[in-house]
Amino acid sequence: MTEARNPQFKRTSPCACGCALVGIPRKNGHIRGCVCPPCRGGRNRRNGMTAQRNFQRAAGIKEAAWKGANGNEESWRDHLVWEHKRDGVNAKPVVGAYRRMVAQIEANRAIGDVRHPACGVTYAGMQLVIVSAATWESLIVPALDAMEDT
Repeated sequence: MTEARNPQFKRTSPCACGCALVGIPRKNGHIRGCVCPPCRGGRNRRNGMTAQRNFQRAAGIKEAAWKGANGNEESWRDHLVWEHKRDGVNAKPVVGAYRRMVAQIEANRAIGDVRHPACGVTYAGMQLVIVSAATWESLIVPALDAMEDT
C-alpha cells in the first residue's frame, strides 16, 4: 500500500546470497553489511587499503600520481623500500612493546628534558628500531632529505 502511494519509497528485498539480510540492494544485489565471503573480502580489502593510505599520509611519504598505487606499500616512492604494514593481531605485540617502552621513557624522564620523540629498540633475533609515524615525519624524513641533497 505505502509503496504505491509514495514514489520516494525504495523497495527492499532479501540479499542475493541468501544471508537473511533484508534491505535496499546495491548494484551487485547484495545488502550493505552482507557477510558472504566476496562481500566480506571486498570490505576487508577496502578498509585495509584505507589504513595504508592514512599511514602513508601520516608518515609524510609522497603520494603516487595514480591514486590506486597509494594503498600498496610496494609502490610507495620514498627513501626506503616499504613492505607490508601490519594491522590487528599481527601488530599487537609490536604496539604493546612500543607503548611499554614509551611508558618507561616517560617514567624515567627528568624534569626539563626537552627530548620528546621516543623510539624503541628491540633485540628479538634482529635489531629493530620502532618509531611513531609522527616521529618519522618530523625527524627522520628531514634527515633523509638532507642526506639526499648532499
